[in-house]
Amino acid sequence: MLAHILFGANTEVGKTIWSTALCYASHYLAHAPVEYIKPVGAGPVEEADYVHLAKFVPCKCTNIHQFEKAMSPHMSEGAMQTTDASIVSALRKHLQASSFKNTFVETAGGVSSPAPSGSLQCDLYRPLRLPVLLIGDSKLGGISTTIAAYEQLKVRGYDISAILMLRDPENAPQYENWKYFSEIWSKSYSCHDKENIKCFTIPSPPALSQDAEADFKAMQKYYSESASVGYDVLKHIEQVQKTRLARLDDMINQTEKHIWYPFTQHTLVNPKEIAVIDSAHGDMYTVFAPNAKRKSEEALADGSKKEGSVAVEENKYKELFDASASWWTQGLGHGDPYLAMSAAYAAGRYGHVLLPNCTNEPALGLAEDLLSTVGKGWANRVYYSDNGATGMEIALKMALKAARIQHQLSGKIEIIGLEGAYHGDTIGTMDACPPNVYNVEVDWYDGRGIWFDSPVVKVSNGEVSVQWEDKSFSFTALDDVYNVSSRVNSHLAKQYASFIGEKVRTAMQQGHQFGALVIEPLVVGAGGMLFVDPLFQRVLVDIAKGRLPESPWYTEAHENKKAGIPVVFDEVFIGLYRLGQLRSADILGVYPDVQVNAKLLTGGLVPLSVTLASEELFEYFLSDKKSDALLHGHSYTAHPVGCHVARQSLKRLDQLNRTAWTENKQRWLEFFGCQNVNGVLSSRNPNAWSVWDPEWVYEVSKLECVESIMALGSLASVVLKAGDHGYQSSAAGQYLSRLREFSTGAEEYGILARPLGNVVYFMTSQITPTHTVKEIQAKIIDVFSQPR
Repeated sequence: MLAHILFGANTEVGKTIWSTALCYASHYLAHAPVEYIKPVGAGPVEEADYVHLAKFVPCKCTNIHQFEKAMSPHMSEGAMQTTDASIVSALRKHLQASSFKNTFVETAGGVSSPAPSGSLQCDLYRPLRLPVLLIGDSKLGGISTTIAAYEQLKVRGYDISAILMLRDPENAPQYENWKYFSEIWSKSYSCHDKENIKCFTIPSPPALSQDAEADFKAMQKYYSESASVGYDVLKHIEQVQKTRLARLDDMINQTEKHIWYPFTQHTLVNPKEIAVIDSAHGDMYTVFAPNAKRKSEEALADGSKKEGSVAVEENKYKELFDASASWWTQGLGHGDPYLAMSAAYAAGRYGHVLLPNCTNEPALGLAEDLLSTVGKGWANRVYYSDNGATGMEIALKMALKAARIQHQLSGKIEIIGLEGAYHGDTIGTMDACPPNVYNVEVDWYDGRGIWFDSPVVKVSNGEVSVQWEDKSFSFTALDDVYNVSSRVNSHLAKQYASFIGEKVRTAMQQGHQFGALVIEPLVVGAGGMLFVDPLFQRVLVDIAKGRLPESPWYTEAHENKKAGIPVVFDEVFIGLYRLGQLRSADILGVYPDVQVNAKLLTGGLVPLSVTLASEELFEYFLSDKKSDALLHGHSYTAHPVGCHVARQSLKRLDQLNRTAWTENKQRWLEFFGCQNVNGVLSSRNPNAWSVWDPEWVYEVSKLECVESIMALGSLASVVLKAGDHGYQSSAAGQYLSRLREFSTGAEEYGILARPLGNVVYFMTSQITPTHTVKEIQAKIIDVFSQPR
């Protein structure tokens, strides 16, 4: 099936005329069964577009929503109850079931006209991303509106197969807009695919006659005379589609030849499991599945099925839920048009500009935004780079130099960290981690530190606990674990302090010099999605800053507010609401000296990283010598595109926190029966909550194959029972293959998840709809309940 969507550069530009001409050519010249679909229409049924088309072409006409009054759909009675999702779902199902050779979907109004919900037409249909036939505007000013429509579609990721226009009638002014697009625009307009954009024209239809029979005959003659151009359009779009599909079909072979995947042993890659991602929107990848088999019957012109039809081989697109949030970067969904326009604005205004001894609004504005939110109460400076590893490399340089000067250290300076830590793949960040699968094969690796086995938070067989060495500590509710302020004087806190203090003191007596505490707060990510007891990390920070008697720096703390060693928070993964909170400091109850944010910073659109630092650390780099400065640079430091997009992303995340997640937070409070001192259900924001349903978390924790599960914010992590633990484990393979099968809920899509050994994690974006989460939860239960 070859399906195209017709967008208009404006209203009254001839979408229905062109739809009829194309269907006419398909039926009478190409002899190909054809269907016309009008998802949303407005006006009396007898005046509906599909009624006009059906007069001239014996094809199947489908109308999904028809509002009675001839007005913008968003103003129609009951329109706001007609959701975008319901329209797209109905259209998708219709297209999936169709077996017509050609299908043309006609939109309402112009590209930016409102849909029933109030969103724009170009946004309404974006999840389907059908190839576009853009109906240009032949009226005065139409060149401008057509180009504007073209750019609106391109910024949303649509492919435009052709521009179709009506030529002005002989007795009207000859604007000849079509000639501009045929002869001038294609040569001068700097679009990368202009060689594929052809402009086709047909005359404007004859003037409407008062005689219905005469009008019908005139239009019938008009469509007959226009059929040859319609046929040329059909041949063109078919060739465009063939070229496109051929490229998609060959991408796996070419990828095998030329791409070197990260974190991948290529001898273990099954080519059949390579996902050719054609596009992405919201939480979904649209993947190309070459030669997918589907039962199909040949359709006759009237839509009936031909007897004896057999299954055919055809190229199909399928959808996969992006369950790793594209390696933890996705926060506001793929293809977000407003982030895309923010990027386009900054690119058009700046491109990239130098930062040293200069400033610009995106860089300065983002710094101010960060210091008033993430860095509020402790940070004064923002250092820009491009990714989390680089941001952490900068953080280490800041912290270690400050400690060297403060404590007058020389020689090898080390860090205090956690087992399983991962801070990136630059040389410095690898050295700040214990030996592991990511660094032991790197020739220059030299682990510089001591590492603590962390107590971990688990939900196992319906019970919440903290597991530390061979001990287990039970809790009534998950939120109790993350209410650190109520636990700092507990017996367990004292045990932690004694354990940490003794190990650090012993190491220092053996000659170790420490320059920083470096931790991933709350969750050790790549090391296995370990949910570290936040109380343990709070005690670590208090030891590092000399606030507890067990600390080697305790005496110094009474004399110097800069006592202890700098504390670095690696929030590349967990920051900015990934775990439900803006920052970990609000749970731990302590501030770092340096913190790194990336991943969700730009909503998943472009690379950007920030290293926030206190003024005290900044001052260690001040002197009359340039060599004392932080001599670290990145060519795209404070890239204006990334900074401007990040500002929009932070605003959206803040809005979501204040509105969209209220129901999730309340559900977690109610499930655990969290009460205040008067026995009334608490109305506070919980420290521990998730978009994943708490009942589902407990149900999964009781499955036969599951050792434990944890969920915070948009992250859920499942530890499977397996004989082979760790990163090399293959326990998750069969489960992941089943999850990729296309049979989830009412919509057919698979779940593309990635394992960390015997740990399978699932991550939504921050905007994943509740109904989608429920569908995924049901599929996970189904798959994990099956025998391995």
